[in-house]
Amino acid sequence: MNTNQMTIPAISCGHCKLTVEREVSELAGISKATVDVDLKQLTVEFETPATLLKIHGLLQEIGYPVAV
Repeated sequence: MNTNQMTIPAISCGHCKLTVEREVSELAGISKATVDVDLKQLTVEFETPATLLKIHGLLQEIGYPVAV
């Protein structure tokens, strides 16, 4: 199991939190996705077939790109 935290500057409210958590949780291999709105941070637990590349790609696609 891998755990990763990423900063997502576009997160600003509870709706953003629910959208990101729901969308990321639907990826195969994701066991947990939790957003902290105050920190603008996503914590995700995953295993294969999910990868950081797939997670970052999905976030970009739904309008919540990860800060580099």
